[in-house]
Amino acid sequence: MIHDADFKGYQRIQPLLPTEVAYNKHPSLLSAYDCLFSICRAIATAMPIIASRLVTLTSLIGLSAVLGTSSASPKDRTHDYGPHLYEASQALMRAYNADDATAIQSMLSPKLAKVYDRPEIERVLSTCRSKVLPRIVRTSFPASGTRFYGFFAVYGEAHETSMILEIDAMNRIIFWAMADEVLDGDFRCALKKLD
Repeated sequence: MIHDADFKGYQRIQPLLPTEVAYNKHPSLLSAYDCLFSICRAIATAMPIIASRLVTLTSLIGLSAVLGTSSASPKDRTHDYGPHLYEASQALMRAYNADDATAIQSMLSPKLAKVYDRPEIERVLSTCRSKVLPRIVRTSFPASGTRFYGFFAVYGEAHETSMILEIDAMNRIIFWAMADEVLDGDFRCALKKLD
């Protein structure tokens, strides 16, 4: 006996079934093969349509736009779309862990680069490693801030601390401080030029 719910379900799939199956069989006699055959037939009918639309779309806007890629270099894309605070924090973390004063110096804004030469950056890194965090395992996303500055949680192997990072529109560091209580003004581990 067919229940109302079964019959309503049959009515929904009836248009997908081949004509010889849909109208010559009682709904209770449909097999899994009949349903699978009808689904495969529907997919086979739809695939050429989807493929032709994809070809048309690709010819209109280009393959890179369809795939979500770009021919612009990463440097060009960064400057086209403004600052990327999280990416700047990750680059700073990699340079910090590598103890690479030259890389950090290349990330500084022009004003900050005048204040911090390579030996001064090495001194700051040494202070940071001894007083705050020897190695950064990871940072959080900015907990608060804007596109240009943010407050981060910074995790070491056995300790966590806080960080403030401010960048300009070219992703160059304007201000950086890392301390347990970063809002208390402890700037021993910092790159700053306060006017």
